[in-house]
Amino acid sequence: MIENSPCGILVVDKPSGCTSHDVVNRVRRAYKTRQVGHTGTLDPMATGVMVLCIGMATRLAEYLTACNKHYTAEFQIGIQSDSYDTMGTVTKRNDASHITRQDVERALKGFVGSIQQTPPMVSAVHYQGKRLYQLAREGKVVEREPRNVCVEQLDLSQFEPGYAATATLEITCSSGFYVRVLADDLGKVLSVGAIMSALRRQWVGYSPQDSFTVDRAITLDRIIPDGDAASMQELLIPMEQAVAHYPRFTIEDQSIIDQISHGIAVPLTAGRMTEQVTTMAGSDIAVLLSPEGSLLAVARVADGTLHPFKVFHAQ
Repeated sequence: MIENSPCGILVVDKPSGCTSHDVVNRVRRAYKTRQVGHTGTLDPMATGVMVLCIGMATRLAEYLTACNKHYTAEFQIGIQSDSYDTMGTVTKRNDASHITRQDVERALKGFVGSIQQTPPMVSAVHYQGKRLYQLAREGKVVEREPRNVCVEQLDLSQFEPGYAATATLEITCSSGFYVRVLADDLGKVLSVGAIMSALRRQWVGYSPQDSFTVDRAITLDRIIPDGDAASMQELLIPMEQAVAHYPRFTIEDQSIIDQISHGIAVPLTAGRMTEQVTTMAGSDIAVLLSPEGSLLAVARVADGTLHPFKVFHAQ
């Protein structure tokens, strides 16, 4: 690692009206590095948690991308649009005044657990060398393959009846889930249509207790392109937090640390298991830490051996 180079996790509360790429560009300018990657896109209209990896932490982005996300979403029932949200062109309006809270709750039960979703045309999914949203801008619609996603929680927190009824939902879902598609699918079940009118990502992680929450997020105005380097570094969370949900081993023997720094496998007994409740029971991934708690490596566990495959601290 280059001395004094920025490295860590930045949790941003994205405002409405800017793209995820806008946030990444601002962070790149502020930290004077191209090594910045986000771990889950938010649409321009959406707000809330964006977790960004900076410097060497970008090598851990895959573990955060795979995490669950929790959203507070608002749906307008009785409206359809070409983008499944209020940013698109309204294609139809229906009277939803007969829809009750019980109707919505009954319909939502069919979307809990493992389900299939078809990515919308406004998504960033690749299709023959282009992203779907690029094709949508050209007025093209192509066939998309449904994908398996999982919804762990789906609660109706508020409901306002009317010609255009409004429903507010709390959603905990897997990576790859599209809230706007849920709105459209719910509208089809209710036979009146529905679109997403607001979206806020509340946390990213595997549980509310083990996650990056909006409470920990900083606002975009604190990311100053020409800001003081030390002050900007203070905003970063240590990169080992990106893999805090995996079992951890503290390595205290310097000779073992030297082996790990060269990617050499070591016995499982070489490290002291750090007491930690993990939501990743049965995982073959382990995190190796120095006595000071800094990240040495991510390793695979097999046959009583730790096999480092992402090494961070060369001693």
